[in-house]
Amino acid sequence: MRERRLENRGSVSGAGRLPSFVRAGRRRTLQAALVLWWLAGVCNAAQRPAMEMRAETYRISGVVVDAMTGAPVPGAELWTTGDVEVKTVADGEGRFAFEGVEAGKYPLNATAPGYVKEGYNQHGSFFTGTAVGSGLDSEHVVFKLHRQAVIYGRVSDERGDGVRRATVWLFAENVQYGKHAVTVQTQMQTNDLGAYRFAHLMPGKYYVGVMARPWWAEMGLKYQAKAQTDSGSGIVARSPEAVTASDAMFDVVYPVTFFAGATEDVGAVPLMAKAGDAIEANVQLMAVPSVHVLLTNMDVFKRKGQNLNVFAVQKPFGATNVPVNVNSTEIGAGVYEVGGLPPGEVRLSVNRGGDSEWDSHGIRLNAVEGESVDATTKTATSSVSGVVVAAEGSKEEIQGEVVLRSAEDEASSARLRKDGTFRIPAVEEGTYEVFVNTRRNGDYVAKVVGSGAKVTGRTVKIEGASEVRLTVTLGKGLGRVEGVVKMDGKAAAGAMVLMVPAAAGLSGDEIEQLVRMDQSDSDGTFTLGGVVPGKYLLLAIEDGWELEWKDESVLAPYQEKGVKVEIGAGEEKSVAVEGVKRREELKSEKVKP
Repeated sequence: MRERRLENRGSVSGAGRLPSFVRAGRRRTLQAALVLWWLAGVCNAAQRPAMEMRAETYRISGVVVDAMTGAPVPGAELWTTGDVEVKTVADGEGRFAFEGVEAGKYPLNATAPGYVKEGYNQHGSFFTGTAVGSGLDSEHVVFKLHRQAVIYGRVSDERGDGVRRATVWLFAENVQYGKHAVTVQTQMQTNDLGAYRFAHLMPGKYYVGVMARPWWAEMGLKYQAKAQTDSGSGIVARSPEAVTASDAMFDVVYPVTFFAGATEDVGAVPLMAKAGDAIEANVQLMAVPSVHVLLTNMDVFKRKGQNLNVFAVQKPFGATNVPVNVNSTEIGAGVYEVGGLPPGEVRLSVNRGGDSEWDSHGIRLNAVEGESVDATTKTATSSVSGVVVAAEGSKEEIQGEVVLRSAEDEASSARLRKDGTFRIPAVEEGTYEVFVNTRRNGDYVAKVVGSGAKVTGRTVKIEGASEVRLTVTLGKGLGRVEGVVKMDGKAAAGAMVLMVPAAAGLSGDEIEQLVRMDQSDSDGTFTLGGVVPGKYLLLAIEDGWELEWKDESVLAPYQEKGVKVEIGAGEEKSVAVEGVKRREELKSEKVKP
């Protein structure tokens, strides 16, 4: 958005000089002289032409059409935001206009009954802003509105009764941020009849998953502590002993269930939604006996005065953590029972708190009834400690936390002490990206060095049990790149603008940290903010949103037209980049006679 500048037309010209009659020594008070001078200024201003007193204005106008058929969409509601939100409604031929618009850039949104609510030329979270001003065409906007798809259904139990307040997830399979993935689109709870409805969906590939708990279930424990006396030593030990539940028929759970009936994501049936489709996807839940497992050697995680908490999650498609309601208690020295688990893949988290640290120990297992799991063998094995220092050896105190995040979006973290040191007592084997969250604007992780693990860039790979020591250096001053995309000498709107790090051998997660994206506006301009200082390649690809550009082989054909950009701390640059067509279109042009 442009910065508004107000002209102060009542200011004194020159270096604060007073009117001549005051300087001539007339016997008026200074206050009276200033009042007369101000009144004269008002009179002069009133005589100026009206057009000189206000900013020049323009129009945003065009037509709303169906994205598939091109037919006008009458009655579509449109809105844009400047200083305030302004709305209008398209006429019977789909035409609309915003009058009296000042120069600047405006986000344009639209919707209509039976259509998706979307931004102009929207792709994911990006859209084309409408540039308004002298020499810019903002009066021939063709807003292509997509007809909505709807997925609806009913969640029922074994007897066919509706399951109220069941959580229903809608997963979408597409290309997100340069990589093919299944992500969570949205979620909702069923109503009193067990019904759900997802509306305003773009055409695409979807999955439906349901999580619920039988209203009549009672989450119990199957094991109890039994005192045993060693006659030789007289020492009393406590150990778990299986007991029979008073009423096992109530100790049941609903596993996460996908349409149409699968309890694992690999068996989920995809729903291929086209524009205007209304797809029914009913899901029936079947209760199964809950699984109880024993976690041993849990006492190694205890701190004095701190209790251990056990949580459980499942992660369908690797897209989101679905919480599982479990019941856990200590039934012996270092032995915990965890009940209420569904059978199958599950992840337990053993959490503990402290004055300066918080950590979560993950235990992945295929839940089997009565299984005894040594928590120390399936949880974190390495201690990670170190220090966070400011750029250029600054002694400024840094407040915040260090986070180690894996590709599975699992994290361990620790708050920074006053001297910048930190310690995460136990971290699982794996590869992690290092993040530092501070209260200061413009901080970023500039460098990570360490011992006890393999460190590459901002990535730390932990193997086996070890003592990992890290020194994390922060940088200060994120950059900014602005520019324009041109194709055949003309400004190109709606292009995917992508700035990728030039360094080779970076991990996928590290690339994701450094990449910046935008969509060119109607005048071809773009803005990339929060750029970590370094060397980059800037690309603009027409309709490139479906490209899996994280694959180097996919991005390679476009690099020839890329622009090399080097950004320093806090630096701002303006760059022009030549747009290119998608690879498929380039191929088709080569075979033309």
